[in-house]
Amino acid sequence: MNTKLKSLIAVVSLLALSVLFLGIVYDFKFTLANVSNSLFVVNIISFVVSFMIHTGALRLTLGVTYTTKTIFKRDEMRDKYDGFKEYYEEKAPNQARNLKYLLIINLVFIAAALVLAKVHLDNYTLQ
Repeated sequence: MNTKLKSLIAVVSLLALSVLFLGIVYDFKFTLANVSNSLFVVNIISFVVSFMIHTGALRLTLGVTYTTKTIFKRDEMRDKYDGFKEYYEEKAPNQARNLKYLLIINLVFIAAALVLAKVHLDNYTLQ
């Protein structure tokens, strides 16, 4: 799938999640503060997860996964791997993915949320 299509799907999905969050938490009350909060919460969570996947930080959990599988599926793990090194070499390359497009989209939405918050606060202090 090309990056433009992935980006479009990501934008639509993040907007839909933001509206869903707005509906669940704020009962669809479209104010600057509510829209800003909804955009920020959804996109900061998405940004953190995307950043972890992009950098390959999930490789840190491979040791726990290997240990758990070794405890509960001892025979299967012994047949397939001689040790953790072989398990790590097989699983580690799949842990990092190029998600620059998603990180950029998240940053744009977070910036939009911050701008909306600034506008709301400026209007609030003027009253």
